Amino acid sequence: MYIEIDGVSKQFMHNKTPILALQNVNLNIEKGEFICFLGPSGCGKTTLLNMLAGYDKPTSGEIRIEGAVVDTPSIKRATVFQGYDLLPWRTAQKNVEIGLESLDMSKEERKTIADKYLDMVGLTDFANHFPSAMSGGMRQRVSIARVLAVNPEVIYMDEPFSALDLISRLAIQKSILGLWRESKKTIIFVTHIIDEAILLSNRIVIFSPYPGRIVHIIDVPPNAKKGDDMPEYIKIKDEIHRVCEISI
Repeated sequence: MYIEIDGVSKQFMHNKTPILALQNVNLNIEKGEFICFLGPSGCGKTTLLNMLAGYDKPTSGEIRIEGAVVDTPSIKRATVFQGYDLLPWRTAQKNVEIGLESLDMSKEERKTIADKYLDMVGLTDFANHFPSAMSGGMRQRVSIARVLAVNPEVIYMDEPFSALDLISRLAIQKSILGLWRESKKTIIFVTHIIDEAILLSNRIVIFSPYPGRIVHIIDVPPNAKKGDDMPEYIKIKDEIHRVCEISI
């Protein structure tokens, strides 16, 4: 198995009181899957994503990728955060090139790759703009382009479209889905939007409210992604609603 989440729990301390954010999470993920973590705010989705990326460690249990314990970040695993975290003194293009600068490639190669992914997120005309001259949604698209540019083996996405307007959101959803189908990268995507989870993923992992536990996993067949008037789509959406009502 490519990614193994084995009995993972995470506890934080708040005012000297232990807070259990995640409880005994077990999940296996195959290489090339598109997984959505779906659940209410505060259920530990982002906490688990941070541990998968190596930014944090479980209180108990273990996370392994290709058999190796994850205990530190790696350029092979890149994260798109909710915030933009762009460097304000660098243009959109230069922000996209940040990860590429640690690789052995020329300035021309870095620019070619940055141009490709800025085009994918619809920002070709803003390549030389600084973050202060862009909207929040545009800055988030630069963040997405920056992660895609380093060609990671695993992509973690923490509600990456929350700052985007509806039209931009739909366009980038389509681009990400196309990228996944073409490259078969492993993508783990955090969302609380049911429609988004069905559209993007091949498996939906549903979490309970605090403390976060996996309460149900749903396989999403390709024909369920065709729209909200399709029987498979309606069936999965109804199943998600039923599970969420039971788990609350």
